Amino acid sequence: CATGMLALAQNATAPTTLEGWAARLQKFGKSVPQEQVFIHMDNTCYFLGDTLFYKAYVRRSDSGAPSQLSGLLYVELLNQDGYLVERQFLELKNGEGDGSFCLLDTLYGGYYELRAYTRWQLNWGATTHPHTKFAEKWFFNKQMAKQYYRDYEKLYSRVFPVFDKPKEPGDFVHDMTLRPLRRHFKADNAPEEAVLSFFPEGGHLVAGATNRVAFEANNDEGRHLEGTLTLTDATGATVAEAKTEQRGRGVLEFEPKATTKYKAQFVWEKGSQKAEFPTAELDGCPMQVKQEGGQVKISLFPRGVVAQQALGLTVMSQGLVQDFKELGTGESLSATLNAADLRTGVIQLSVFDAEGRIYADRLIFVKEGMEKSVKTLTFSGCKDTYEPFAPIEVAVEGGEPGSKVSLSLRDASHTEYTYDNGNILTEMLLSSQIRGFVENPGYYFEKDDAEHRNNLDLLMMVQGWERYDWQTMAGVKPFEEIHRTEPGITVNGWAL
Repeated sequence: CATGMLALAQNATAPTTLEGWAARLQKFGKSVPQEQVFIHMDNTCYFLGDTLFYKAYVRRSDSGAPSQLSGLLYVELLNQDGYLVERQFLELKNGEGDGSFCLLDTLYGGYYELRAYTRWQLNWGATTHPHTKFAEKWFFNKQMAKQYYRDYEKLYSRVFPVFDKPKEPGDFVHDMTLRPLRRHFKADNAPEEAVLSFFPEGGHLVAGATNRVAFEANNDEGRHLEGTLTLTDATGATVAEAKTEQRGRGVLEFEPKATTKYKAQFVWEKGSQKAEFPTAELDGCPMQVKQEGGQVKISLFPRGVVAQQALGLTVMSQGLVQDFKELGTGESLSATLNAADLRTGVIQLSVFDAEGRIYADRLIFVKEGMEKSVKTLTFSGCKDTYEPFAPIEVAVEGGEPGSKVSLSLRDASHTEYTYDNGNILTEMLLSSQIRGFVENPGYYFEKDDAEHRNNLDLLMMVQGWERYDWQTMAGVKPFEEIHRTEPGITVNGWAL
């Protein structure tokens, strides 16, 4: 059914109006839903010799309901060097399944990765690892080489520590012995270097208007650097300056000129680093988004030929259009959304014209309505201490009547959150919707104040990634369905 509706959408004549593009976007979101995976593990860390038990949940992006699209889930365990230890094929029933991995004591300690995905998910987020043309000659054909170097940006991934096997029963010391002969070569006296990344709000730096540019500063090993970023023009004059606010991230605000090349210099405790800054474009549409008083206020400043185009705004969540507005033309446009009317979680704001061109794109996180949309559970009956192998009785109350719950009990004294304290809330609403690993996701929900909201917005600007590609969904770019939904095990190959 999804394939048939997809073919109809792809073959339809391209819309000529803003409303037509929004309608086509909505149709795709409903007819071709994505799947999202969440894995509930029974612990936050493990020791060699342990068994890792897990429960898997697969849901539809359009409704949030358990997915019936796929009947098979691939679950992979990778070791600290990124090599596959074991792959399991998990049968799904009503979007659920469970399994386990034995962490043999013949393995080595380290930070392992649990990865899970359905074959249907492989239609989105494909990337290719850099390689030479000569390397492709090592394969039987080009298709095999293409598959070998292909990776996917948004499969479920959870990194967790695996410690050495206890020397004495019950002696759970967090010692980690890495694989022998594992070397990391770096000169002892080499100065620390900063890696700077810049993210103009809306996607582009545009001349002649005020732009907000988020930045991130890490060292070459990924550690966040706290310091000050200074932006200078060709004469060396300072045009903007900003300090990091959290985890090496901050925001610059200034009005760039078209013919000026800017240089950035970041200064931190142990040194300084210079970097090239993005060049301002003549045509574009800077975007600024602020959330205050229960409203989402969107300001746009079209410049050049874009200011002469009639622009529209789509508000999308989980692949479904929540709102559409015609903005008109001009060099100053705005729109206001009622946050309570939006779906809780990551919202994608896209500004486009009547030909399907995207001029600004931005992710935000809407918290309003979270208390109403999230059904909480309460637990009671647990004691402070238990004897080994003693039975444990726990009373569970709340939640959605008739729903299923997976529950794991563990020794609190040996819990290891390290930098990942995710749960079903942070995974479904936040981590699965943006690019890369989200460090300490629970931080963004521990308080609902200005500081936490601002840092959450910084995360959206720096790690924002469109799981739902607007132009592909609207049919501007073709959607290539490489993998069909899989009710059971599918075998692919070549006849020789």
